[in-house]
Amino acid sequence: MMLRIFTAVAAFTLVASAADELPRHGPNEAMDFEPGLLPDLGNAPEPVDSVSKLEGSIERAKRAAASGERMFRAGIIAKVEAEKRVLKVVRLGADLAAARLEAAKSELAGTRAEFEAGKLSQELIDAAQANLEAASQAAAVAADAWKRAELAAAELNLGRQRQLLAAGIGSKSIVQRAQAHVADLKSKAAK
Repeated sequence: MMLRIFTAVAAFTLVASAADELPRHGPNEAMDFEPGLLPDLGNAPEPVDSVSKLEGSIERAKRAAASGERMFRAGIIAKVEAEKRVLKVVRLGADLAAARLEAAKSELAGTRAEFEAGKLSQELIDAAQANLEAASQAAAVAADAWKRAELAAAELNLGRQRQLLAAGIGSKSIVQRAQAHVADLKSKAAK
């Protein structure tokens, strides 16, 4: 018993003396081991990087959507989850088309700068301009497909919420939110 008390007192004094040796810092001072802030690298990744990352993401999303349909038929996941996987493929397709458009814009700008420096010919400028126009058309088509898919998903959700409300399971507020979401998407599509 006495040994336990002696050990506890010795441990307490050891901890108290070690606390006196710790460095003291104010609340706004950085600790010795804290790294400094990194320089601002910008929020937007390089267009080529984002294109390659989005291409990989869209391939994974396509595989997930295909497996989602099989998993729904097997009863593993809900129909809503399978639909979300398909919707993600469409959204990533629109994001990929937008990233390719940005890459084409930066390519054209770089090509024009080299042309003005006398390093490139007019044919390369024309090819970059044609690439930009094709990317612009593809981005517009993909954005339109995304808007239509998002609206269709919102309308499907509204129908489900109305069915749940009619069955006595749903909530009026959820139906009203779903209606507002559909109305918002329709107003954006009209613009």
